[in-house]
Amino acid sequence: MLTQYLQTMLRQVTGEPAPRSPREQALADHAAGQWGEALAPLRACHEANPADQVVLLALVDTLKACARFGEAEHVLKEALRVERKNVSLLLLRCELLQALDRKPEASKLLERALELAPKNAEVHLRRGALMAELGQNEAAMQALTQAVLLDRKAVLARYYMALICLRTEEVERAKAQLELILKIQPSFPKAQRLRAQIAECQGDWRVAAAAWGEVLLAEGEDAQVIYQLGKAQLSLGERSEALSSFKYALTVNPACHEAAFAAAQLSVVLGDVETALPLYRSLLVVVRYHDQAKAAIARLSHRLPQQDRAACAGLTGKGRQAA
Repeated sequence: MLTQYLQTMLRQVTGEPAPRSPREQALADHAAGQWGEALAPLRACHEANPADQVVLLALVDTLKACARFGEAEHVLKEALRVERKNVSLLLLRCELLQALDRKPEASKLLERALELAPKNAEVHLRRGALMAELGQNEAAMQALTQAVLLDRKAVLARYYMALICLRTEEVERAKAQLELILKIQPSFPKAQRLRAQIAECQGDWRVAAAAWGEVLLAEGEDAQVIYQLGKAQLSLGERSEALSSFKYALTVNPACHEAAFAAAQLSVVLGDVETALPLYRSLLVVVRYHDQAKAAIARLSHRLPQQDRAACAGLTGKGRQAA
């Protein structure tokens, strides 16, 4: 006791802060985004006191940040054995199940959440989003409409409704949802994505290109977005710019096969066989593009010197592999 008293007095004199408990330090590391430092202490704190909801959520968030989705889902599954009626935990576990591509399990949990909280807009939103992902457009629209009725400011629900409208070729309804979204939340992060997709459906490639450019500025490098920008540029007749976009998409993500195929096709149109061939070769292992790539290599090999034709012939004989 005397030692603790003297240490406290010394800290008061020197202004030195009191040492943090392991729990406080773990939560501080989590708040600072220091996932590696936070993970083991949070695990220990959770094991010591599973009922501590703050630690539980911090642990799950840290596991997600470390891409340990399976472990995070297991932690929530165990927590829900005690907190059976905790809708927030149910929704969080559903999110992880979807990330793990275990959608049927997620769907069952959402039905359970709906029974527990039939007037919870977030539950209806999650159900609608999952049904939309599963291609169940009509059921998805019903769930999302219910979410909007319960929460008029549920812009994410309106966003998913707009995407379904685009899927069912109801472009004017999608535009109406975008207008409502911007009235409710002018800075809605996905607004430019939606504007770009609507413009593409209308064939307004100038607006689409501008919108995809805004998405890139707001969200950073995304290979799929860069590819979509390239498509819009190509539709505007800007071939060089489009080719640059397709190539740039591949530098961001070499597995963006759509960009590789588009770059190869456009290179052929521009007469650049030497650029096109390596791109086609990279697509021989992708089931979706295998046949087209093989035919293109065979066709283009006739434009090459004799010594290069044999190499192309050998390449086109490769078997298919899954993407």
